[in-house]
Amino acid sequence: MGAEGGGIYQRGGALEAVNCTFDRCSAHAGGGIVVSAGTFTAAGCVVERCEATHAGGVLCSGGVSAIHGGRVANCVAT
Repeated sequence: MGAEGGGIYQRGGALEAVNCTFDRCSAHAGGGIVVSAGTFTAAGCVVERCEATHAGGVLCSGGVSAIHGGRVANCVAT
């Protein structure tokens, strides 16, 4: 289990994820995706069955985030 962002940990710059799946990812914070700085755009992505101590699916703590379509499902924060 990583510290942050089991699937993606973005801390600057610009990132676009299109039609992707983050399945069964795990981390201490943000099991699927963490955005702490920069610009993040997700279109048609699925985040599912991810787990973390804090924010099981997606954690946006800074920067600019936009999520269009897709879904976050069955994620757990313990």
